[in-house]
Amino acid sequence: MDEQQTAALSKSSYEARVALFDAIRDRAGGATSAQLANLAEAWAWLTSPGQSHGGGPSRSN
Repeated sequence: MDEQQTAALSKSSYEARVALFDAIRDRAGGATSAQLANLAEAWAWLTSPGQSHGGGPSRSN
């Protein structure tokens, strides 16, 4: 993969994460603090699936 393809993929990935974040934020109106914590955990997992996010050790499925 050349530098231009890598840049395009990076931009596409960024735009997808922003769209997902906007959708989560729009649906979070009126959420309880526990629900917001769950959304934050889901967001962290979706954007960095290889990392541990407070729910225990990282797992590969």
